Amino acid sequence: KRDMRPGVAGMSNQKFAAGDIVRHTKGGRYRVIGKAVDAVTLEEVYVYRDGSKIWVRQVSEFEDGRFTLAFRPRVEDGEEVEE
Repeated sequence: KRDMRPGVAGMSNQKFAAGDIVRHTKGGRYRVIGKAVDAVTLEEVYVYRDGSKIWVRQVSEFEDGRFTLAFRPRVEDGEEVEE
């Protein structure tokens, strides 16, 4: 089935998608919320969280190798499926 999560369908050249769990090279684990646009610079940013903190980081920094995919949830009919 086609993956319909925001950030997957309709966005090209995206390394990470909403719902992905990523690992930082320093050891932190984060859930990707999606992408947004910085209101000041108009640059695309990733929005991601760890527990109660929400972070943003420029796409170029997020995709430069300091974050790697740890887990990509399976999606069916637009809903995340627990395995």
